[in-house]
Amino acid sequence: LDPGWLFLLPGLAILAATILVLGFGVLEPEPDCRVTPRQVDFGAVEIGTQAIRGLTVRNLGVGRLQGTLVSSCPVLTILDPPELDLGRSEARTLRTQMEPLREGPIECTLELESCGPIPVTALGVRPPDPTCALFPGRLDFGRVPIGEPALANVLVSNHGGGRLTGTLHVDCERFV
Repeated sequence: LDPGWLFLLPGLAILAATILVLGFGVLEPEPDCRVTPRQVDFGAVEIGTQAIRGLTVRNLGVGRLQGTLVSSCPVLTILDPPELDLGRSEARTLRTQMEPLREGPIECTLELESCGPIPVTALGVRPPDPTCALFPGRLDFGRVPIGEPALANVLVSNHGGGRLTGTLHVDCERFV
């Protein structure tokens, strides 16, 4: 405090002093959202398959971090419950899944009110074509009497990608 000063005039006295006023304001506690990674890159994902990536939401503030994580694209889904309610220093990891429907780059965002947008990228790629493989490569029935049946097993497998479909044809009139 300043001791002040005093004016004396006939019949009037004026006292001036500096008064220090201290006070404490009450601030609303604020959350401080941190997301890692800051952007999610799924890389190349084959059409018809899924890829899963996780992200962690942390509250570094003193207020509660509340909200719902929302995807901007139908090909990007949140596998875990998307509602968040994090206290101070709490964190939660959420899994996301990308399932491309077409070839080419995919750009989406994940939104959480107090965290801002989280960019998500992927590249939809066509799976490799199917490749038919037969085993054994040659069938030998040995000696078979006329009019008697003979059976042989053939394993048909796909050594490529995608789905192998079709009909197996015999290219010989003497065999059914």
